[in-house]
Amino acid sequence: MIRKVPNYEVALFLPKYSIMKQKDFIIEYTKRDYFEGILCTLDVPSNDPPHGSNRHKIIVTTEAAQGALSTLIGAHVDYEPSWYHHNYDIVVGRIVRAWIKDGYLHVLGFLNSTLDPNVLDRIHDLNESLGMSFECQGAHVENMKAPIWRLKKIEKFTGIALLLQRRAAYHRSTFKLLNTVSS
Repeated sequence: MIRKVPNYEVALFLPKYSIMKQKDFIIEYTKRDYFEGILCTLDVPSNDPPHGSNRHKIIVTTEAAQGALSTLIGAHVDYEPSWYHHNYDIVVGRIVRAWIKDGYLHVLGFLNSTLDPNVLDRIHDLNESLGMSFECQGAHVENMKAPIWRLKKIEKFTGIALLLQRRAAYHRSTFKLLNTVSS
């Protein structure tokens, strides 16, 4: 099976490696399953209160997301077997690119090549019914007494969890494995 690998992702990492290591790096990274998706809708209240928000829905502002965007690069992607919660102990992938477009926070990442085949099969089975949820530190809330918390700053994104889409705070979050083609 040959996988289509996003060229910009490979280009992002190649300068860190010598010529000799670049070849091994490309071979290793073409064995991975890549995904992309929407992490959250910006400047719009979440559908449900996320964990840690004391039952408040939240609004992630574009400014808050933009300020912490670079911290998503290299962030872990975790999952919990019921697909309902975060589980920081089961890391299944990493984020390699993050960007803001059309009012959404987008991410591109890969699943670990050493991932348990049963977990990988389950991710493939659920694919587009999965969504994502973020983990962060240093969320600055504009008014703690407001019914909906508006995040004016996020100091750092610390990770992402794969969840069933309906269990994510933002129901419009998405997860999609990128195309693979047979050789």
